[in-house]
Amino acid sequence: MARTKIKELLLGDFLDKKVTIKGWVRTFRNNQFIALNDGSTIENIQVVVDFENTQPSLLKRLTTSACISVEGKITASQGKGQKVEMIAEKLEILGDSDAEAYPLQPKNILWSF
Repeated sequence: MARTKIKELLLGDFLDKKVTIKGWVRTFRNNQFIALNDGSTIENIQVVVDFENTQPSLLKRLTTSACISVEGKITASQGKGQKVEMIAEKLEILGDSDAEAYPLQPKNILWSF
């Protein structure tokens, strides 16, 4: 299965198709939702993980900036803010990002000049 760019997936032309994407974790929340980016666009795609059927040791490695490969099906998004999302069927960590050594978690920053 050929790798697909997130920019192409977000156009909505891949609905109900199985694809493979690779990229970096921007956020991982509720042990279920990964915001994934591959650099082809500033937008992320939401990857939905079945946490009940995924090894806890793998879920712990899904930190900000971890590099992953995901195979799954593109579906219409149930949430607001995105047209499509991916339902993960196979997830592989390609490179870890140690959250202790590299604390890159999203923060709310108030800028004052």
